[in-house]
Amino acid sequence: RNVAYKQRASQSSNYNSIYFANLSVDGDYNTFSHTESEERPRFSLTFNTNYLVTRFLLYNRAGFLERLRGFRLQSFDTNSIVVDNHKDILKQSQSVYVVIGNASVPISSLSVNETSPYVTLMEMETYGECPPGKWSLPCTRNCSDSCPTSCHRDDGECNTVCAGFCNPPECTKECEKENWGINCNNNCSTKCFNLSCDSRSGKCDQGCLGYSDPPLCTKDCLEQNWGINCSRNCSDKCLNNTCTAAEGACYGGCKSGYQLPDCTKVCSDGHWGINCSKTCNTNCYDNICHPVTGSCSLGCIEGYQLPNCTLPCDNMNYGRNCSLNCSIHCTTEECNATDGSCSCMEGFEGSTCQQRIEFSDSSRDSVGVIIGSVVAALVVIIIIFSIVIIWRRKRTPNYKNEFQDNGHHNIVVLDNLKDEQYTLTPKKIRISDLNEVDKEQSNPYIEVPDDFAADTMMAVKSLNTYMKSKDAEFYKKQFERIPQAGNVTQDIGLSKENKHKNRYKNICPYDHSRVHLEINADQNELDYINASYIRGFNDEVNFIATQGPQKSTISDFIRMLWEQRIDIVVMLTDLVEETKVKCEKYWPDSGKIRIGHIKVNLGSTQVFADYTIRKLELFKKGEASHSFTQFHFTSWPDKGVPSTQWSLVDVEQRVASIPTKRPIVVHCSAGVGRTGTFIALYNIMRQAEETGLVDFFKTVTKLREDRTFMVQTSSQYEFLHKTAQVTIACMKTTVHAHDFSDRLNVLERQHILGSTLLETEFNSLCAVIDRSEQNFPNEFNVYENESKNKIDSDYELEHDTKTNAKNNSLFLPGYKQKDQYILTKIPSTSEEALTLWKFVVDYCISLIVAFEIDIDSQKTFQYLEDKDVVFSSTEVQLKSIKKTKFMIERSLNVQCQKSANFLPSSKGHAEVTHLTCLSFDLEPKTVMELTKRLRQCFSQTGGKVLYICSDGFSQSGFLAVLSLLLDRVDNESCLSIPLIVGTVKSLQPKIIPNIEQYQAIYRAVSRYIDTSSQYSNTNYQNVDQISSIQNTGQANDEQKRKSQVQPVIDITTTETTTDPQNKDTFLYANVM
Repeated sequence: RNVAYKQRASQSSNYNSIYFANLSVDGDYNTFSHTESEERPRFSLTFNTNYLVTRFLLYNRAGFLERLRGFRLQSFDTNSIVVDNHKDILKQSQSVYVVIGNASVPISSLSVNETSPYVTLMEMETYGECPPGKWSLPCTRNCSDSCPTSCHRDDGECNTVCAGFCNPPECTKECEKENWGINCNNNCSTKCFNLSCDSRSGKCDQGCLGYSDPPLCTKDCLEQNWGINCSRNCSDKCLNNTCTAAEGACYGGCKSGYQLPDCTKVCSDGHWGINCSKTCNTNCYDNICHPVTGSCSLGCIEGYQLPNCTLPCDNMNYGRNCSLNCSIHCTTEECNATDGSCSCMEGFEGSTCQQRIEFSDSSRDSVGVIIGSVVAALVVIIIIFSIVIIWRRKRTPNYKNEFQDNGHHNIVVLDNLKDEQYTLTPKKIRISDLNEVDKEQSNPYIEVPDDFAADTMMAVKSLNTYMKSKDAEFYKKQFERIPQAGNVTQDIGLSKENKHKNRYKNICPYDHSRVHLEINADQNELDYINASYIRGFNDEVNFIATQGPQKSTISDFIRMLWEQRIDIVVMLTDLVEETKVKCEKYWPDSGKIRIGHIKVNLGSTQVFADYTIRKLELFKKGEASHSFTQFHFTSWPDKGVPSTQWSLVDVEQRVASIPTKRPIVVHCSAGVGRTGTFIALYNIMRQAEETGLVDFFKTVTKLREDRTFMVQTSSQYEFLHKTAQVTIACMKTTVHAHDFSDRLNVLERQHILGSTLLETEFNSLCAVIDRSEQNFPNEFNVYENESKNKIDSDYELEHDTKTNAKNNSLFLPGYKQKDQYILTKIPSTSEEALTLWKFVVDYCISLIVAFEIDIDSQKTFQYLEDKDVVFSSTEVQLKSIKKTKFMIERSLNVQCQKSANFLPSSKGHAEVTHLTCLSFDLEPKTVMELTKRLRQCFSQTGGKVLYICSDGFSQSGFLAVLSLLLDRVDNESCLSIPLIVGTVKSLQPKIIPNIEQYQAIYRAVSRYIDTSSQYSNTNYQNVDQISSIQNTGQANDEQKRKSQVQPVIDITTTETTTDPQNKDTFLYANVM
């Protein structure tokens, strides 16, 4: 290119003061420069940077071609040393003179000297290239750090060498943390911490491991130090106070009470002594003993006495530490040392003989009849006896006695005693005055000591650290300390006329907080229902907790929804669980049903993988109808807790997003365990949002003031903690499609503590993935035998076949189906290929998405070819094949010889579309091309989708997650990427393993939204929000303002602020 264009030109003089030197470098061949007539005229050109010049072109002035004959052209480097020195020795007149330059040395200026009186130039062109390390048209830009000495001069792209990158010439993929140097050919030193070093210099950028002089790492740690840059001291619990420099493992072992290898952890439960090599006495309670002395820290188990827990209880004691006395009603002076059971004296019953035998009503009546008969007989005898005496006295007039005793003054006539009948007409509790307590009654609420309450309060940003330090035993012990309400009564619920309405005889509402129905004597409709008003975080009545309706109470349940004008119902049980009816169905499958005097109409149903949303409407003759939304969560088992917290988080966020001024009705079967857990989660989230603090213990304690047994088990209490942790990680990450690209811009651009908001969001998401309860294998495949690890989750599916294979694939939930996507690895043998195709047929898989494999690899097997293939009893027929830039698409017919080891639903054959992705490029355009075709095929075939890649999750998981996200965008227009990604990562943390894939997910979704015509309508709103507003009327101005200005939460504080002027304010608030 012409590098002389508009460079700085000068000449010894200017003819008529108008033909200046710059006219010869302006690109216009109709103008020219011209000097005055002088003895040695000169033209000069100075460049703004150095150039490697290949040729010079001098355009002569037409009509005056003799002017340049005999010219001399010289070029100079930055030190004014001559590089090119050309003399026109031919002295021939030419229109254009071409001079070849020395392209090996950069020049900074040139000059043209003439022996004639004038120098005239139509145009002076200099063609050259940038020197090494420079690029762009003016060669002013430096090559990137990726290739500082060699890049294309036109666009700055690297050539064949990358410094710190591994993919020349693009130089976009940084070296893995273990590599560095040109094209990443060098390994980082083992002395570097985390095997990480600077990708260009190889220096240990994160410090040394076992060495004290970063970044070179040449000096060993002293014997008493170890770790990063030798910054840590060996544990003082090491026997000789020395340890290994890299790991901190103690030489010689640990002192008593501490465990190997670094002697920093106290012995685990059940162990004590040096290196924790001794086991606790089996009679220690919970098998816990002092880690140093071995004494039983929590006392003895039932049946053994202190101090050593070696002696059994004495005859008249039992229980833990023998601290309980046997009942005085035992027939012998001893009882079972473990549970206190014994044989009872007459009149007492129960295992410990503490319960006095009481007669039933019928028994009491019989006793009354007997006593009455006996007394009546005595009265008759006394009367006869008196008559005889009087008659005798009359016969004896000399004996006079005026005193007569009829004997009746101490006799009680039982017929005059009747059972007292009480008419129960309790005061109706209103929502506005529910918290008012009768001054004459004692306070029904629990008083927890302030110091104990303070111990359970924590900042939201400390929750992750807190959770890491706790185990199931901690939650169990803290749960056992949660009290039930004191000084409360349940007289109404336990009364004769109402107790049959309770599903479980020991669970009914407190009198002070029960829901009162309207009494209609004509219809025999009374005021009792097993339902309680429950206060929210701010002490307002936000919930009604109730049992699942029974056949005898279903009309009362519908009456409550009608009278309370309920907008939201959350149902946390299936209708039938383990063959037992848990709740009567109170909605129709379609159309209307009549329940009592109210009709229930089903408006719409949305079925998702773990829950269903129904729009229901109530009709009562002569009154306006009322609508409500039911959220039916279907993945909570009767015993235990859901296998993952993420689906319940989704439901809680949906419920919380709907504005309502009425209580939210929550029910399971009994209305206490699952119901209490959900309400506690909701209240904790409001506490976190408003204060930046959470208090699980006090939250549950407060719930139990309003209804008994709220949060029923320690496993539910632990699940509550974990679910709240996940919910907080996803808090305020839901965004509308219209705002998605702006949100991504903020996440990628704004920084907190040196990391982008996107990196912070991803790290917070990874921090809450619970690895403690599931054993995640490194690979997922359908070929593992029984000796391999399996996934312990609801999404695991196993099926034995006669080929001795066991299916062990990762089943991922789709948008509406639990097991929509299946992830597995590429088969490595012909036997595994056969198992794969049988698996495809057995589970009706209609679409396979695979990533291109290395056919020369010994770890994979070519399970598919461009022809028909037979594997034993299974034939894979190729119907058609189509190749594009990004994939190979095959249409297949898989035929299996059906046998007894097939599932009953298997047809023995399958029509399958097989997509082979030719690359795994995270660029949004490439990703969306693959996903677009994948979704087209799925919409045509339906069924399940099987993803196959080398390890079973790294590439497959990415596309499965993206498909799930796009389904969500299409159907709802709103989504939370952390929620969806977290749901999948909770099943396998290595899916979306790094920030690069997480960012690629965001960018792909953003591109999809930006290129989709569906979102050109700016008036599009979330369907659920519209329906909710229709239920509750128009939102007031304050609600509208809150919906328009989203909160900005600073992670370093607990304050919440709003910024209506900042267009980059979004629903991002990770306060962890």
